[in-house]
Amino acid sequence: MSQYPLRFLRGLVANSLNENGRVKAGAVFQFQRRGGRSDGRREMSINWDDAEGARVSLVTAVGGESGELKYPEGAVVIDREEVDRLLVRPESAGCLAYERAKIEGNEYHGNVTVAGDADSDTQQIAKSILQLAIVERLPGARGRASEPA
Repeated sequence: MSQYPLRFLRGLVANSLNENGRVKAGAVFQFQRRGGRSDGRREMSINWDDAEGARVSLVTAVGGESGELKYPEGAVVIDREEVDRLLVRPESAGCLAYERAKIEGNEYHGNVTVAGDADSDTQQIAKSILQLAIVERLPGARGRASEPA
């Protein structure tokens, strides 16, 4: 049994969807280098979907001094077990890891990480795995919920 919840969430910033309403993996799943990581890994923020308030806190989050929604397109729900299933394939083994990393004001926060030296092919595999594991899209200020993206 995993120490992590069955699902996690990734917010959708403006222009995260293509003209057909599908998630643009290159826009949504970006791994960033963050200072202060002792392991050198690249990370992508997520929210763990393990409590009633996790979804609401993500889709209603506001950013900076502007007071605008951080995720106007809503969020996607990603099935962690599906990600895990895809991670056992030879081409993807070990390319992703998870962590819970609560931050001030967000008890659901965590990260999906890749190796700091992951080449572009490995990062593309990771993005594809995440996109294939989307099971639901949550509505944002600009749209309605939909079936898997």
